[in-house]
Amino acid sequence: MSKDNSTDGEVVTSRHDRNAPQAETQIAPESSIIQKAGAALDVLREVLGAVDAQHPEEAKDEFTLDLVEQCSFQKQRVMHLAMTSRLYELWL
Repeated sequence: MSKDNSTDGEVVTSRHDRNAPQAETQIAPESSIIQKAGAALDVLREVLGAVDAQHPEEAKDEFTLDLVEQCSFQKQRVMHLAMTSRLYELWL
């Protein structure tokens, strides 16, 4: 499989390569959602752990607030996944 890296870091594949079976794309979307949520939470936990307790206002910087927003979005995705999985189990 031939891949070229573009200047912005995206991986570009040829049409032939896109039709070829790829093991890495066989990961279930559910695990991807959970992994992304866990990664966002880990980063937020690390950032908040580095905040000086004497200066909690440091946690209100743009980067930290963006992480909180990302975690909130990921939480919604995980909750949706949990609800749809539960509905699927009930349907079976």
